[in-house]
Amino acid sequence: MEKHSKLSLQIFLSITLIAITYALVAMFLHDPLQIWHKPFFRSKLTYSYTMRESARAFIRDYKFDSVIMGNSLFENISAQKAKEILGGKFFNLSISGGTMYEKHLILNYLLKRRKIKTVIINPNADCTNLEITPRLFDLNQYNFLYNNNPFDDFKIYLNDKLFLGTLCFSNNKKYIGKPKDIDKPYAWEGNKIHYSRFGGFDKWVENKNNNQIKDNFKSIVNTPSEIKEVTIDNKFLIEMKNYYDKYFFSLVAKYPDTNFYMIITPVSDIALAQKVRKGELTKEFEVLKYLTSQQSVYKNYHLFVFSDSKELSQVKDYKDTTHFRTWINYYMLESIKKDKHRLTPQNIDNYISTVYNNAISVDFDYYKNKVQGFVKD
Repeated sequence: MEKHSKLSLQIFLSITLIAITYALVAMFLHDPLQIWHKPFFRSKLTYSYTMRESARAFIRDYKFDSVIMGNSLFENISAQKAKEILGGKFFNLSISGGTMYEKHLILNYLLKRRKIKTVIINPNADCTNLEITPRLFDLNQYNFLYNNNPFDDFKIYLNDKLFLGTLCFSNNKKYIGKPKDIDKPYAWEGNKIHYSRFGGFDKWVENKNNNQIKDNFKSIVNTPSEIKEVTIDNKFLIEMKNYYDKYFFSLVAKYPDTNFYMIITPVSDIALAQKVRKGELTKEFEVLKYLTSQQSVYKNYHLFVFSDSKELSQVKDYKDTTHFRTWINYYMLESIKKDKHRLTPQNIDNYISTVYNNAISVDFDYYKNKVQGFVKD
């Protein structure tokens, strides 16, 4: 009886060892996300549906000395166009919905491995949002790819999404992703779902069943008509400084030969009107004061802002309250080249005054009344 028990245990352990070995070898050889190497068994390079998983392969396999590290507001920027405007060889590593934590994670990984001349970055879509965890993506699913431990990289395939396809060496696109335009890998403006919403507020109404538009309309209806005055507490100021120091200025200090250009992107006049009515604009001004002050500390850091320009806030150039046409991206890059729209201690008071006046001058009730009937309780 004891012999049979030992034999059964040996067989079980042998099968388990063989299964684990096969799984590890299959993960390494097939490697659909190109964590370790380019594909061995397929001719086309394919990449994940998210930059969070693809950035590692892009950093390893492509030569560039400058990087665009934003969120969905920067995903449409052509690396070639950025090169034509600013010089250098760019790559667009922007992360849809990316937080400063995520940008720091991938930038830190990149800067340790590559000499980078220029980083163009924006904070969270709302610079007062001190969020670390992204809305739609669990950090624990991928953040280990960018640490200093190569032995935990296999975890990327230990999930329902990829495990079975990896073991079967499947080339189904749901496992291996799709080919990408390396000039702007995750661009969205050409997609009809997005493009159809540009052209003015009436286009939003035509697309009222789109989830982003639904959310925007609900937000507009729930925004008070009256302007809210707020007092900024010291807790927010401390948390805000710690957030930017940890996830941005730590890199600026560590890499003094890299120029960091932070862009606070414009928003539609509707979003600007919402900010002033919710009291968010007051918080944003405090963030800008701190970000501006750090330019005297770090000579390789430059801050550019655009909410004072009415030309850049027209609804016709937005597919929702915050996502704009690509020409605005290139306008911002041209501004860096010409040193326009840079925020300094000398012009910040005038900037704040202009933005505030722009915000309160919007006929917000016009938009609120227009969408009232489209919002369900």
